Amino acid sequence: MATARLGKKVTDNFLTCSICFETYTDPCTLTCHHTFCQRCITKYIQTRPDAVHSKTIPCPCCRQDTKVPNPSRPVEEWAGQIKPSIIIQGLIDTLRTEEHVPETSSTCCTICQQIGETTPGAMWCPECEVALCDRCVKTHRVSPTSQDHDLCDLSSRSKDRRRVKCTEHKSNNVEFHCKDCQSE
Repeated sequence: MATARLGKKVTDNFLTCSICFETYTDPCTLTCHHTFCQRCITKYIQTRPDAVHSKTIPCPCCRQDTKVPNPSRPVEEWAGQIKPSIIIQGLIDTLRTEEHVPETSSTCCTICQQIGETTPGAMWCPECEVALCDRCVKTHRVSPTSQDHDLCDLSSRSKDRRRVKCTEHKSNNVEFHCKDCQSE
């Protein structure tokens, strides 16, 4: 319960778009460091003829301009050219995972719940964000779409790092490591 309240405070204060007042969807950060939903900033640009003319994105908060890397592309694609905010997206994903998955290992299998059963979960798939019973684990491990997912024990799922996919190379996870010693 305390985790949910903390998550709500973090979401309300740091993970909410100042245009739509919702939790960010595809957050992108302008050069002034203000962050918005990609969809919201796209709609905002379309209402600003001066932005289209100058080929920049004026920040809705501070009005500082962000240069569009490839302004010859359609205006609808400009916000998509801004680097995504993977840290903010990671925070959103982590909070959603913690809010929707109880802390105890007595969690029921997500798949079995969909067919009306309450089978105790045994493993957690951080990729699919589902709890799995022993029977469903076997199916998950042989399914072509999920056979490469690293499952973890339900009690250790909170320690598992959220994987962030590369926006350009969709099949690759973004990896973080020290440049000097190469440790993660």
